[in-house]
Amino acid sequence: MYNFLFTILRFITSPFRLISQALGLNRLTTLGSSTRSLLGRFGRAFGRFAPRGTWLADMRDSYQAWREERAYARLEKQDVPAIYRPEAADYSQIHLIRDDQRLVLHVGAATRSTQASLLLREGSANPLTLTFRRVNDTHYGAPFALTIRGECEAAVNGRAIHGETPIPNKSRLSIDDEDYRVEFLAWQALAFAPRLEVGWYTHRGPVRHLNEDAIGVAKSPYGQFFAVADGVGGGERGDLISEYAIRYMLTVFERNIRYDYDWLDLMRQSFLNINQEVRRFGMQSQSLTGTTLTCVILRGWDAFVGHIGDSRLYLVSGGTVTQITQDHVRVVRRAPIAEGSPLPEQLERNLLTRAIGKDDLIEPQLTAVRLQPGDHLLLMTDGVGLRIREDELAALTATYRPSTLPEHLAVLANERFNADNLSVIHVSVKSTNRRTFWQPEAADRVYVQGSASPTLHLNAPLAMRTDYQRRRRARTLLAWGMLLALVVIVAVVALRSQPTTALIDASPTPRPSATASFTPSPSPTRRPQTATPTPTITPTATVIPPTSTLAPLPTSTLALPLRP
Repeated sequence: MYNFLFTILRFITSPFRLISQALGLNRLTTLGSSTRSLLGRFGRAFGRFAPRGTWLADMRDSYQAWREERAYARLEKQDVPAIYRPEAADYSQIHLIRDDQRLVLHVGAATRSTQASLLLREGSANPLTLTFRRVNDTHYGAPFALTIRGECEAAVNGRAIHGETPIPNKSRLSIDDEDYRVEFLAWQALAFAPRLEVGWYTHRGPVRHLNEDAIGVAKSPYGQFFAVADGVGGGERGDLISEYAIRYMLTVFERNIRYDYDWLDLMRQSFLNINQEVRRFGMQSQSLTGTTLTCVILRGWDAFVGHIGDSRLYLVSGGTVTQITQDHVRVVRRAPIAEGSPLPEQLERNLLTRAIGKDDLIEPQLTAVRLQPGDHLLLMTDGVGLRIREDELAALTATYRPSTLPEHLAVLANERFNADNLSVIHVSVKSTNRRTFWQPEAADRVYVQGSASPTLHLNAPLAMRTDYQRRRRARTLLAWGMLLALVVIVAVVALRSQPTTALIDASPTPRPSATASFTPSPSPTRRPQTATPTPTITPTATVIPPTSTLAPLPTSTLALPLRP
């Protein structure tokens, strides 16, 4: 069918191909495609010779980010309604730029406020408070009016500030010996979307033989997605459950990210759906199973967080580390086994109080966080979170880049006697204007776009068995054996049902006085029957070459011709 359609298409387009060949356009097309292919191969080779962290990699990432921004801008013009375009929308962000550093203030519908304040020189003897208030452009000649509280010499475009002063877009703000460039940006404009640098790492650890952690990363012109899940080690097939949770959330992200929904409510419903499916799966397999799940969806500068279990999300902002999520665990202390035992006096064990698959009804933690340039998000499972102190994270995020920090944290946790799987995602919100580029890449236990679950259901309960691989091979061999037996049976029946041919001898015989006819009797196998002659008539055969065969047709009479 496809060959036929392709032939018709070539026939229709053949006149155009002849014209392009006559004009030499096909050479240009071939040259362009070969050039793009050559550049693509060069880019891949360049990526191998320029590992992340070098200036060559920074240059490559800047170029890729520039191309991505252009593609996003074209998509934005086609897909975003006119009311949300920069030239028609209301301003929602105020940027103060100084020495390639940005300070971002949010106003408008996103914050349900018409003004925003910023504290400068915090901790000094002379702190300053800058307040931007939304005003009428027609009366003030500017979208915002600025008020400064504190002792300083301030000016806008060379004019001194006294009280509330209108400040136009792209103005120069001078405060004592510091100069800022002020920019007002509109909602849904891609130019002011946060620039991210992302790295991740997952490993089974030094003790476990199976990695039951799972990582999900995804990006689109409308947002980004990051998630970690840790399969419950005490249950069966924790790797399958954590993978299912990540795939389900990837499906939710890919199908809804372009729409302006209440993301916290959407994430809560998604957690409940995942829990219901895992509970159904566990009851059918008659085994306990579950997973933790911590995910972040970024839309603009807002981070929507959904969490349940003991995986963690840290926010590093201005050198301060804050744990956004709560550990849903209960610490159990046990006495030593016997007196004089070399074990510690008390052993501690964390028991999950909330997790996917633990109860029929769960209540995930839902949080929204407003990000600033220079912030860091760290998602990690308990294998890392229990062995890295919060005061260490601030120094490490300032020292290592996101491409190398996750693996360094995993190595550091293993040096501190880690016995669990390890997974880390580091998201850095850049505070500079340098373009950054990151691309989701699938790997073992890392799932990206295209990894979304097509059915949103788990497989058969057989997948929960510990001997799942052996049983699957046995089922495969049984299916192939049944198929082979069926083929053999069909072949035998087909051979037995073929009609046998009768060879009629061509030896000369006397001319018969009457023409004999023979009528085959019906048979369920449609075999030709030998004709029964009358007592006084002997049938004779015509002279037919020895290689010919004559088979009488059923339900018909075949008359033999007389010999001349």
